[in-house]
Amino acid sequence: MADITVENLQKRFANFTAVKNSNFKIHNGEFFVLLGPSGCGKTTTLRMIAGIEIPSSGRIILDQDDVTFKRARERDIAFVFQLFALYPHMNVRQNMAFPLENEKFSKSEVKRRVEDIAKMLKIDHLLENGVGNLSGGDRQRVALGRAIVRQPKAFLMDEPLGTLDTEFRELMCLELRRLHDRLGATTVYVTHDQHEAMMMADRIMVMNQGEILQVDTPERMYNFPNCKFVGTFIGTPPMSFLRVDSTVRVTDKSIAIQGVPVGIPRTHETAPSVLLGLRPEHVALVSSGGIPGTVKAVEYLGSHQIVTLETAAGTVRARVDKNLKVRLDDAAQALPDASRVLLYNASTEKLMASDYTRLEVAKPEATNLEAVRGAVAHG
Repeated sequence: MADITVENLQKRFANFTAVKNSNFKIHNGEFFVLLGPSGCGKTTTLRMIAGIEIPSSGRIILDQDDVTFKRARERDIAFVFQLFALYPHMNVRQNMAFPLENEKFSKSEVKRRVEDIAKMLKIDHLLENGVGNLSGGDRQRVALGRAIVRQPKAFLMDEPLGTLDTEFRELMCLELRRLHDRLGATTVYVTHDQHEAMMMADRIMVMNQGEILQVDTPERMYNFPNCKFVGTFIGTPPMSFLRVDSTVRVTDKSIAIQGVPVGIPRTHETAPSVLLGLRPEHVALVSSGGIPGTVKAVEYLGSHQIVTLETAAGTVRARVDKNLKVRLDDAAQALPDASRVLLYNASTEKLMASDYTRLEVAKPEATNLEAVRGAVAHG
């Protein structure tokens, strides 16, 4: 397996730039997820790493080898597609054996590898079956098996679970992550689904409109989104952003929203216009002393409720006890947890400088990742 380094990568189609000056490194053995909305450039980036698309400029280094202009078959990678791309006239064994036979492996080695991987993927009982009558999950396992038998330097996966139903997709996420850990593989995985990203990734790279917005671990991506887009894209429900009354200066120890002071235990750069970012679990509903608003939505989710308030400063969501009695159009007040608020420059929509510092020194405990993944998966 190998590192993958991308330097100043760009891809242009006529007058449209799909990928803009991308720079990032994927470490050996890492599960690295490219995440973003449709059309953000993530699949184009993956296809350039694979050698299916040729970059307009920049470099791609695989295991210290410049592969920028090498053909896909010269890169020693395996690609798993969303639509499986299995050969319908071949059975499971033949589909899995095809890449090895194409590379002239001996019959005994092909048989050994196919049967070992089929057993690992729990499809050894299906080896003589045709692929046409298999379930979606079994066909996905066959596609994975065909990629794994080659033992490539890296696995590239383009939304491989996109056609599966929600329940089975979550199960396959767990199986994919376990498989990755067992193989110690370098895996690059494309998805638009934040749940998949948060469940599986060692690191996530969020893209939008061809640009990289943040590359980080799931817990830091959730707790310290470095721009408004990432805050709204990661998390269910998304982060709330409220307008602050006045300029924030480096000497300030508190800010105000609708006249309600919100203490901040740190200093900030000066900005003419500021947004306060809040996760729903960092907002309490109070009877007084908070930001006044009106209840516009209540989601009962079994273990808790998500209450949406409309305030003069913007919409804010609060995660509250499941037994709290809240009705539509009730008057309510939102009180932010001052120790967990983040400030964003309203003009650039980027996290302000001293919160970047807080991000750098933050060292979440090992249990935090599971808590974050659970919160994202279950809202």
